[in-house]
Amino acid sequence: MIIAPNRPGSDQPVAAEPFRAQLQFLINSGGVSPDVIAELADVPVGRLLPLLRPPAAGGDDRIAADLGRRLIELTAAGVRATRFELVPAEPVRAGLRRLRRSGWSLDRLTGYLRMRRPTLQQLLSGRAACCTRLTQLRVAAALRGLDARRDERTPVRDRVA
Repeated sequence: MIIAPNRPGSDQPVAAEPFRAQLQFLINSGGVSPDVIAELADVPVGRLLPLLRPPAAGGDDRIAADLGRRLIELTAAGVRATRFELVPAEPVRAGLRRLRRSGWSLDRLTGYLRMRRPTLQQLLSGRAACCTRLTQLRVAAALRGLDARRDERTPVRDRVA
């Protein structure tokens, strides 16, 4: 029996295949990477990566119902809209500066963000008052990955709760 992921109070695992298809559809229709979808769904990208592989290749055959709910709430139109929605640049700029301090080069940032260097420099310099939500999501994903790697290197006893 498959428990519907939108059923209130349902926390039992559900069949992964429909959500695998939804994830692939969102990635393809929006022309984005899994980390952008993870940011939109507000989950670590590591929870989505097993969905990109079939069970025979090590992918999940069941997923948590809350993950299914988060994926099914996303639409292709919503993912595509991130390319055109404008958001304030200052929080994104702060994230970019943090990435630069952690060792990200301008070349790495332009490649990851898929933006031209002059556009990135405008954003970093403060000459841009806004940027796209897609840029915001990509920066947030990079920061989440940075924090995850830092947490992996920090011994459990030294982590702040």
